[in-house]
Amino acid sequence: MNDINILLLLPIAVIALVTVFLLIKHIRDMRISRSEEEFFEKMTAQYSENGVDTDLADKLYEHLAGFRVTKQTKIMYNFYLRWLAIYHIMICEYDKAMELLDTELPRTTEKIIDETGSSWFLCEHYVYRLIAAARMGDLDALEKYYSEAVDIFEEYLISENNKSYLINEAMITREIAHGRYSEAEAMIRPMFSVENAVINAAANTLMGRCAFGRGDTAGGNRYFDKAKAVTADSFKLECLEIKRSELIKKAKKR
Repeated sequence: MNDINILLLLPIAVIALVTVFLLIKHIRDMRISRSEEEFFEKMTAQYSENGVDTDLADKLYEHLAGFRVTKQTKIMYNFYLRWLAIYHIMICEYDKAMELLDTELPRTTEKIIDETGSSWFLCEHYVYRLIAAARMGDLDALEKYYSEAVDIFEEYLISENNKSYLINEAMITREIAHGRYSEAEAMIRPMFSVENAVINAAANTLMGRCAFGRGDTAGGNRYFDKAKAVTADSFKLECLEIKRSELIKKAKKR
């Protein structure tokens, strides 16, 4: 083969190599996309059935260790972060929850709203912002997030009203953080008329927080025991004890 033929073949060889490389990359991306979609579907099903627990959190952290944020996976990424933020709030690790909420991609949240036709994902973001700030005792941050959230909450409740009990819980938690226990209790009492074990447990837990906030440890423990009585899930029972322990420690410091 002479030099001219080699020179003619070199560009063809380079083009072929580039084409093969791009084809392999495309196939690899397709595989990642399919596997990511399958994982997301499994995690969504687990979350829908059991909520957030240690098993879900462990799987998410393991998965995120090798996760690649792309245009196709941004929505999934926001959901993973949100579920982990909820987990850390449940186990009273509020700083970590805030860090995860900070990491969420705002433009992707807007895309979720556009695709679902619901602003709940954004509402939920502020629900957990408010709860975390209130539990941390950071009243400046609490009021900052409240001022950002109040119009979003009102607009959502006018159009949907679904999951309004979570928004209500965030508002109650704000009242408790400011020491407005009578106002909080007035907001909590209607929750007891709802025939739902989760809401009933939340109502008792919130009443317990008011009691502990007043320095009534015995009353706080009674409410937490009532919350445990209507809670079957082992992880949620564990979380109730973590919360109770945190409140008892705070009460002792007063």
